[in-house]
Amino acid sequence: MHLGAATIDGAKTIHWQATYDTSKLSAATQSTVDPVYKTFDVWIDDKGLVRKAVIDFTAKQARNSTKRAHVTLTLTLSNFGSAVTVPIPTAAETV
Repeated sequence: MHLGAATIDGAKTIHWQATYDTSKLSAATQSTVDPVYKTFDVWIDDKGLVRKAVIDFTAKQARNSTKRAHVTLTLTLSNFGSAVTVPIPTAAETV
């Protein structure tokens, strides 16, 4: 569903909202976390780049738990095409 225009970090975007078709989730995912999705929102700029995404859902806290956790995950994306330097972790920093 188109929700209108918005500016994200100075970029003009179009805000879209969708719902999930949970019937497409694997049986393993359904039985392990039993997710309940609310909506998925994305803001897409004129180059087709996702500038922001918000995912809202609840899920089991653990495989055999009856307790549930509510999660709202927000991603803001920028600096597309910029060079990135990633240092190699030391052995003490890895598992």
